[in-house]
Amino acid sequence: DCKKAELRKMPSAPKKSSKKATHKFTIDVASPVDDGIMDPASFEKYLHDRIKVGGKAGQLGDVVKISRDKSKINVTVKGQL
Repeated sequence: DCKKAELRKMPSAPKKSSKKATHKFTIDVASPVDDGIMDPASFEKYLHDRIKVGGKAGQLGDVVKISRDKSKINVTVKGQL
């Protein structure tokens, strides 16, 4: 007797995305800068010194990037917040 073998595809594990979520924040400091209240470079340094990654302030590594473009400060976060 020849029995036909039934082939079933095993359910595959869900694929994990290799890309991590990226969050981008833009802070417009034009008004305080124009009024002479704030210096954008000082605020950028403040953010760099105060943002915590892994519970440690000032050690941003490759997870957080802070950049300044005239009167706008961009904060880019790779991964979860």
